[in-house]
Amino acid sequence: MDKPKRQQRRYTNGERKACLNEFSATTAISGRDFCRRKNIAYSTWQDWQARLFHLMRWVKANKMAWLVQYLSSKTSDAVAYKSFRTLLLRFSYRHRFRHRIPCKRKVSQQVLDSVWLGYAATFWDKYAQYDKSRILNVDETAIFYDMPPGKTLAEIGMSSKVSDGEKHSDRLTTVLTWEKEQPEVRVVWKQEQADQRRREDEQRRQESLDREEREREARKREQQHEALMMTFMAKFIGSSNYKYKIRASQ
Repeated sequence: MDKPKRQQRRYTNGERKACLNEFSATTAISGRDFCRRKNIAYSTWQDWQARLFHLMRWVKANKMAWLVQYLSSKTSDAVAYKSFRTLLLRFSYRHRFRHRIPCKRKVSQQVLDSVWLGYAATFWDKYAQYDKSRILNVDETAIFYDMPPGKTLAEIGMSSKVSDGEKHSDRLTTVLTWEKEQPEVRVVWKQEQADQRRREDEQRRQESLDREEREREARKREQQHEALMMTFMAKFIGSSNYKYKIRASQ
């Protein structure tokens, strides 16, 4: 039997702050016991302690006099807290910090920079003797077009499933070329690949239509067979009732 998942809950900043202050005021209790009493996931509690209000705590620890003066100039505690939070957010934005979802990187930025510099050094060691007009940066990419509608028409009683998951009816492959001396992008269309792609799409579409036609014919034969069986059963039951009535009258 699968273990039921814990129901997720959202906590406001006020609730988080109240829980952290309450835990700081208590003694002789561990974080796990406190989470068990408050019905808070321990991983959520660890995340709060790791990243919540760190900037506010720094201001309280190092600029307490300024903070008291700033909060006292507001009309209420709620307005003071909201204004203080907005002030810190604007300060963070000015220094190129944003609210983002944390994610793990496979390698550090230093490793990426070293790989980039190493590739540049290898490239210029090999092609430094060539003229800059002969050095082209080429990137091959795919361009999809002919966006399909979000919904489709299906015959009543028939399936609305599609044969494949293609969201575009066709695709072109392009090569973007950037010349070092002349900063302009050259677009080269690979129509051969586009034609091949179109032929493959047409073949899949025709196979899908043939398969649907076979399914429709099979379904039609089944319906005809059921209709014949119902007609036969109706005649058989009718003749049996007629014979029974004759015998009863005799």
